[in-house]
Amino acid sequence: MLCAIGGNAGGGCAPRRSFPPKFNPRDRMPVIPANQQGSPAREEHLMRLTLFVYFLGFGIFLPYFSPFLMAQGFNPQEVGFLLAAVMASKVIGPPLLGWWVDATMFSGDRRRSARRS
Repeated sequence: MLCAIGGNAGGGCAPRRSFPPKFNPRDRMPVIPANQQGSPAREEHLMRLTLFVYFLGFGIFLPYFSPFLMAQGFNPQEVGFLLAAVMASKVIGPPLLGWWVDATMFSGDRRRSARRS
């Protein structure tokens, strides 16, 4: 009776477990030995290169997109709306996509682990 109320006087009560089990991403991350990790300077260089390539696409695309749309017959209000939609998708899209991936990946992971046990 004491266990049901929440007491653990004699130490015989099993700890409560939450269902489904909590997922810790670090449990599945590969451990990289210290001698195989990249140097901080190399990692910084790769990050700068990644960001440069990421923003290069929009830096080339956006300046020529509005004249292209106007040549196709869009008026300035429609061009502004389309450019705003592109920027809004860059702000709203990644969090929504991340939420969707987390929801689908973790729910599938729970189902697989429940089948194994």
